[in-house]
Amino acid sequence: DCDAHCFQLSPHPTYGEAANVTNGWNRRFATNPVNAWIARPGFPQALVLTWDQPKSFNTVHLAFDTLTRAYQEMPFNCDQRVSPMCVRDYELHVSANGEWQPVAEVADNYRRRRVHAFDRATADALRLTVKRVWNDAHPARVYEVRVYDE
Repeated sequence: DCDAHCFQLSPHPTYGEAANVTNGWNRRFATNPVNAWIARPGFPQALVLTWDQPKSFNTVHLAFDTLTRAYQEMPFNCDQRVSPMCVRDYELHVSANGEWQPVAEVADNYRRRRVHAFDRATADALRLTVKRVWNDAHPARVYEVRVYDE
């Protein structure tokens, strides 16, 4: 006798699509990361946010995936410094009139959440380029990108 319940959500949650980084959620609430952008295998991978009209901003908040499926797999239980799926090296660029300018470059990141403040830029696009994660067997996973003028 099985008490398993079957159901279907409509509309179904998006899985791994780039639009998920602006859906308002910065983590998953089950084993499937439906609230994240999951890049294709291989590096580098880029995620681009665009606006119809240029926006002025000077701060970008990022949330990366560092959550393993089980407590036993957590880095501190496996003698690891960082989650193997965490984004390690990345760059942020802004675009004004088709010309990309760097605003942040990070190497050896191990944090889930990063906040980058820089001189105010007026841009019609923001590009996050993920160069590496800690273990190349994992694709880049980004939960959230928030842009602010603080």
